[in-house]
Amino acid sequence: ETFCESRIHSGPRVSRSKMVVASPLVVYARAVNWILGAGVLGVPFAFASVGILSASVSLIIVSVLSFLTCLWMLEVDEHANALQHLFSVQGSSPHAGVANAMREGSL
Repeated sequence: ETFCESRIHSGPRVSRSKMVVASPLVVYARAVNWILGAGVLGVPFAFASVGILSASVSLIIVSVLSFLTCLWMLEVDEHANALQHLFSVQGSSPHAGVANAMREGSL
């Protein structure tokens, strides 16, 4: 047994009968808490540390980069959906479908 395995199994045992089922609202609140985390306290501290102008410019730059990343992810998803549709229509292997699509210029 490795060190990691011993650490995993050494925790308290919880039987399924003692597990508590959380409501959707509780799950949502925990997810928001995990996503925001210490950022809620960190952003005002950063604004106070570097000044309102520098922090605002940085926040705008990061927001634009985040928006661009979302657009790129949507574009990748669109390409993946197109490839998936192409494979399902052709009924061939993915490698043959990609090669045919590249020849036809649809990628």
